[in-house]
Amino acid sequence: MYIATAILLAAVAAASAWSLGDVPYAFIFSAVAGVLVELLYSCAVDKRARVSLSAAITGMIIGGVAPFNAPLLPLLLADTAAIMSKFLIKAKGRNVFNPAALGLLTGLGLFSLGDEWWAASGLALYGIVIPFSVALVFAAYKSRRLIASFSFIAFTFAAAVLLDYNPTSMVAGLLGLNYFFAFIMVAEPKTSPYRPLGQVAYGGGIALLYLLFGAATLPYPFFAALLIGNAALALHRVLVRRHDARIT
Repeated sequence: MYIATAILLAAVAAASAWSLGDVPYAFIFSAVAGVLVELLYSCAVDKRARVSLSAAITGMIIGGVAPFNAPLLPLLLADTAAIMSKFLIKAKGRNVFNPAALGLLTGLGLFSLGDEWWAASGLALYGIVIPFSVALVFAAYKSRRLIASFSFIAFTFAAAVLLDYNPTSMVAGLLGLNYFFAFIMVAEPKTSPYRPLGQVAYGGGIALLYLLFGAATLPYPFFAALLIGNAALALHRVLVRRHDARIT
């Protein structure tokens, strides 16, 4: 799953960078920074070197969502917050928050930078990016979270149709969906449910929160919706385990 995701993220970023006609230095820096932060933390705390593909993927997601030419300091802060959350913010041995979303909210928020999603949702890149974005379905499939991804897409698209029902808006709605977010971030396996019904509720709930925050013009609606969904799932897991413990 991690290998497939890394390859797909690199392909999406390469296609977008080619269309933009520039080298994605920030994307490359963020991927490397994610690995180095994890390496330094493991050496300092665990007294052993640890390098994982997961850390590189987290950095790639951050680099693909932050502005294309983002300053390096916000990216480094985002990577550090993301990697630290994997080690320090846990419930019952599981990650509570999606690391990339938490890192982006921290790094971009503190420096008042926007979330650009350049790697897969640039308005001028439909001819190239949409096919690559839809290919990300393979990453969600490998993580067994396709239902969560499609639930998010279905709820978001249904809302667009209800608000403005005509063929043109339906096509625009499909093109404008954030497939990168749906198939990569919503489908992150450690912070999303495994059971099908849980995935439907999870993806749909995140979609509704995103639409609500977007309507209220709140900053970073994608990150806020996902992190609240993460927190709700973590709380549910804790309550279920306590309930099961009382029964036994």
